[in-house]
Parts: sequence; structure tokens; C-alpha cells
Amino acid sequence: MIELHRLSAGYGGRTVLHDLSLTFHRGEVSVLLGPNGCGKSTLLRVIPRLLPAMTGEVLLDGVAAHSLNARQLAQTVAYLPQDRPVPSISALRMVLHGRFPHLSYPRRYRQEDYEIARAALRQLDAEELADLPLPRLSGGQRQKVYLAMALAQQTPYLLMDEPTTYLDIRHQFETMHLARRLAGEGRAVVLVLHDLSLAFPCADRLFLLSGGRLLASGAPEELFQSALLEQTLGVRLGRVAEEDGWHYYCKPLSP
Repeated sequence: MIELHRLSAGYGGRTVLHDLSLTFHRGEVSVLLGPNGCGKSTLLRVIPRLLPAMTGEVLLDGVAAHSLNARQLAQTVAYLPQDRPVPSISALRMVLHGRFPHLSYPRRYRQEDYEIARAALRQLDAEELADLPLPRLSGGQRQKVYLAMALAQQTPYLLMDEPTTYLDIRHQFETMHLARRLAGEGRAVVLVLHDLSLAFPCADRLFLLSGGRLLASGAPEELFQSALLEQTLGVRLGRVAEEDGWHYYCKPLSP
């Protein structure tokens, strides 16, 4: 599991996260919720050491993240940020970057790496993009390629910041199903999401942040019953029962 103990972090001397303690478990989908600027993306960046903690520590299966070298960390945690550069390489070559932590010296891709990369593209319904250059792809197509790269990294922990960005409605739902499947395989999947209608059906546990502090955490039903969502996000969350379970929707609070 990923454990954050009394973690504070920020940028340029400004503290964004304040004394956070929380845990993400293997076999679960955890979703970070909160308004823009509340520290959700900052939290994800601290775990793989892309941003240093000011105070506190991160433990990965009981081992301090700062004690792992770069390769060990990349074999443990895959991180998909909101935005990525768009190099002039093929989609398959981009996905293969996810295999880099698993290569020994000299760093040459093996047949198994190509097979894993293509399998990751297939999982995202994107195998036909393999030979196309990234700059020619749409935003949604590139997002699928980046997701495939994270899958190809084959880590027990997968952190994704707004993974449904640019995706059409069908692929947004498929991404949520993928997150559930990966958790079912024993991985810990941590997502930053703004769309509550996607977050609530997918999550095992929700974490609500505001002002860099943890306001609440719990199962979706617990937060649905709480008034904190309305107070923090300024929307009313509703739901209707259908044959396959609850379907959630949001509407603005009445003026």
C-alpha cells in the first residue's frame, strides 16, 4: 500500500499540501476529489518524487520512497500527468517508454517489450495507432497512447491525473472499467477526477481535499450522505437506481 504520513509539499516556498496522512490500498480504486488548486495533482507528484516533500514521508509497501533509486521507483509506481509533451515519434515508440525501467544494460527493447506495448494499446482500443506519429493524433488518441504507456510499465501502483481528459464518452467509461479491472488484479489505482458521475461508481474509496487539507475520506456511500461535497464543490449530487446499480448526476445548487 501507499502511505502518506504528515505530508506537506508545495512550490517555490508556497505550501500547497498541509500535514496530510492517508493510505491507498492495493486492490482498490481511490479517487481524489476537490476544487481546482486544492492539491490533488501536487499529491500525485509527490509520491513518485517528481516533487519533493517539505515534511513527512511516503511509504511504498512499508519502504520509504526516498530510499528507492530511480529505477526501483519506476518499477513500483507509474504516473500519468494531466499534460505531456508531444514528441515526433510513433505511438508504439511512446508506449515502449513505459518498458524502460525493466530494461537491463545495454538498454535495448526485447521482443517481450514490444508484445507488452502492443497489448497495452489493445487494452485501450488503440492498436491501429501504433505506427502513427504522435503529432498527427487527436487529443483523445494521444491520451489513449499515454494511458497505454502507463499500463506497459506494469507497476503495482498506478497514479492517473484526469485520465479521461480529451476522451469521448464511450472511452471515458472504458477507462473507468479499466481502472476497476486493474484494481481487481491487485494493483492500487489512484485517480484525480472532477466528474463525480464517473468517480462515484468507480471508486472503492474517495478522498475529498480542500485548501491542501483532507476534509473527508470513505466509501462513496459515506461521502454521498455527507454535506461536505455540496459545501466544498458547490454542486448537488443526485442519483437514480437502475438495473446495473446507481447512476449519479450533478446539478448546481439553487441560488
